[in-house]
Amino acid sequence: MSQTQTADPAIGLVIEGKYRIDSLMGKGGMGKVFKVNHLQLNKPFALKLMNFSPSDNDPNRLARFKREAEALAKISHRNVVAVTDFGITPENLPYIVMEYIEGVPLRSLLEKLKQLPEKTAIQITKHMCSGLHAAHTQGIVHRDLKPENIMIKQVDDDDVETKVLDFGIAKVLADDPHSQNLTSNEELLGTLKYMTPEQFLGAPVDARSDVFGICLIAYEMLSGIVPPAVMSLAQPLHELCDVSERLSEIILKGLSQSPDQRQQSAALLKKELDNLEQDIMMGIINDGSGES
Repeated sequence: MSQTQTADPAIGLVIEGKYRIDSLMGKGGMGKVFKVNHLQLNKPFALKLMNFSPSDNDPNRLARFKREAEALAKISHRNVVAVTDFGITPENLPYIVMEYIEGVPLRSLLEKLKQLPEKTAIQITKHMCSGLHAAHTQGIVHRDLKPENIMIKQVDDDDVETKVLDFGIAKVLADDPHSQNLTSNEELLGTLKYMTPEQFLGAPVDARSDVFGICLIAYEMLSGIVPPAVMSLAQPLHELCDVSERLSEIILKGLSQSPDQRQQSAALLKKELDNLEQDIMMGIINDGSGES
């Protein structure tokens, strides 16, 4: 989680007699995320406290917050932040407790470095695929993928750990993909430039929407540019930066306007990247210089 040390009136408060709020880590439209210390365990956690009051005019906000806790609790994967607790304070403020991650948001890395090396970008992309595939097998689509929701921890010079965060507008798919979801009429809750074509059009979303989101982030990691998603004007990556033409083709396939033309699952996208890495290692294709 982010390490933003910002003063907040809640700092010092103890929630439910066990979570002492130590610092504000971040905030958004639905709530704030604090670093807290579990007083009995003497262990840090991240606690998301919702901006909510009984006089709130939007009944969906509480339902969305509860859905986030339920969605995350179903997912057990090293590349997805783990939910450890959920509750409502005596002041009627819902909260979710998550594992505390020593790392930085991908957004911060991109602001510092602008572009990431191909090897690192592929590794992060594969981690996103793995974590989101675990969510998809539970019938959960993230729908709000962006660098702010990806946490990176440097393990060593050649290895990073990746965690997918914030399933706040996740859609839980029932047997019917048109089933009612918590954002009426597919409200534009996601960050606009990271939204999928189907979200803009108010069409049903499924796992292939997250494939688009993964590839949009991968494109930005490699090029430093967020392509115009809906207008289908994305320039091939190998024309913008030093990556192989095959990697460019994989990413652009995931950015297809039609979900039917994308990789049909995050697992299939990861498999394509695995095969690419294997061919690079075997010398069949040169890293960043096209096929040999």
